[in-house]
Formats: sequence, structure tokens, C-alpha cells
Amino acid sequence: MANMRLATALAMAFTFLLAAVPALAEHHEAEAKAEGETSSRKPWNQQAMTDLSSQLAESMSALRKTFRKEPAFRSQEAPGRRAAHQMEQTLRKLETSTRQLRSRVAGGAGFEETQGIARRIGMLLNDADVEGRKIMTSAWMAESVQPAMKLINEIAPYYGRGPLYDPETMQRLDRPPNPESKPAPK
Repeated sequence: MANMRLATALAMAFTFLLAAVPALAEHHEAEAKAEGETSSRKPWNQQAMTDLSSQLAESMSALRKTFRKEPAFRSQEAPGRRAAHQMEQTLRKLETSTRQLRSRVAGGAGFEETQGIARRIGMLLNDADVEGRKIMTSAWMAESVQPAMKLINEIAPYYGRGPLYDPETMQRLDRPPNPESKPAPK
């Protein structure tokens, strides 16, 4: 009985959320027009996006594997273990989302069909940036992050965004610099 009530409540909440999505999209479009934003989205290139999304999925997989081998987080008693666990979970979600993007783009999906996945990847990148400020990693890890960031910078214009990361420092352009970070290795 309790499970039935819970399922009904979840179904109603989901219905309300779905009903709000078109209204939120319209609100965002109206807000963007009011601020004078113009869509400077790069024209969709199916072949380039197929290649880029495939490379990004491979890069995220390699990044997650590298993070799991990071010596500072292998011990259960290591300081910052909880933050490292959260970062690992975010990287897992990023790996899954980039694989979904690769699969959809390879199947012929365009901007409209992949925009939701790209938005989720953007949110996960924000989470990773915030979580990354809580942990210290080695230079070895920084070298592993660079290829993924460069690919994200190449994909972002297809979704109407400029580069997200500075090519020199690999820091987020829309965030204040992390005082603890070092320049990216050459």
C-alpha cells in the first residue's frame, strides 16, 4: 500500500515536471532575447561531431581509469577520500553521458536530439569543477585531464557556447581561478 502511494506521488511529480519543461524553455528563450543574446551556434557538422564525440567518450573513459589509479585516493584512510569518491561518481556519470552522446550522434542525431545530453554534460562538468577544487591530485592527473578539456572546447561551439576552458591553464573561463592550481603541463 505504501509502495503504491509512493509510486503515485512520484508519477504525479514527474508529470508536473514534464509539464513545466516547455514553459521553462520558452522563458529561457524570452530571457535570452531580452538580454540581446544571439545564437552564435556553429553549424552542425555530423562527421566532425561523430569524431569529436567518439574521442570525448574515449577520453572520459581514460580519465576515469586514471583517476581511479590516483595514488592519493587508493587508501580508505586518505584525507579527502569522501570528496574523491564524489569526484569519481561525477566522472562515472560523465563517462556514461559522453557515451550516450557518442551513440546518438553516431546514429545520426543532430543538435536538437543531443542538446539534452550536452546540457547534462555541462552540468556534470560544473560539478566536477566544484569537486575538483576540494581535492589535490598529481601532475599525472592534470596531464590526463587536458585531452578531455580540449575536446570539450571543440564541441562547445556546436551547442552555442564558446570555449569553456583556457587553453593555457585549462581553468574554467566562467569561474574565478583556483588559487591552488598550477599551469597545465606542456
